[in-house]
Amino acid sequence: MFRYLTLLCTISSALLAQSESGRAVLEGKIFDQSGKTIASAAITVVSTQTGATRTTTTGEDCKFRISALPVGTYDLQAAASSFGVSKAEGILLTVGETKSVSISLAVSSVSTQMTVEAVASVVNPAKSS
Repeated sequence: MFRYLTLLCTISSALLAQSESGRAVLEGKIFDQSGKTIASAAITVVSTQTGATRTTTTGEDCKFRISALPVGTYDLQAAASSFGVSKAEGILLTVGETKSVSISLAVSSVSTQMTVEAVASVVNPAKSS
């Protein structure tokens, strides 16, 4: 009987702690358009309810993980050097959930702006060579 009560208390405590904490995990990978993973991508997650922001970067394994997020709805933004920005909106996280998200980034277009200034020589018609 004592073992049964101990087991019941342990399970109840674990479930209560999980529901009281109200936390979730958001993880994923960032890819380019050809399906290759991208390391060092900047990840920003914003709660749509509170505006709270969390940031991280993808590691060498091209994965990101943001833990201990309060339950709710989030918008995710990913960006990397030489790539554009991509967003995933309305990601709903529930208690104890680990949600995986894959984001594809397109190569950013390169634009070059060049300004050419011409300096005109002043010609004095009174002087001739």
